[in-house]
Amino acid sequence: MSRRGRARSWDSAAPATVDNLVLLTFAEAEAHERAGLADARARDPAFAAHVEAALARARADHAISVSP
Repeated sequence: MSRRGRARSWDSAAPATVDNLVLLTFAEAEAHERAGLADARARDPAFAAHVEAALARARADHAISVSP
């Protein structure tokens, strides 16, 4: 069974860049858009930590610096 999805910004306040994109199913993407990042972190802290670690790896792999 194929599950289609789409790329979505993890943090909608930040631009869609390699260190801010996640692949989600359409239903997950819609829920993430409605609820927002703070809710995603509160609802499933382990998943949020996993995603944010992967995005940090993307920043390191692509030598992307994050401004404070």
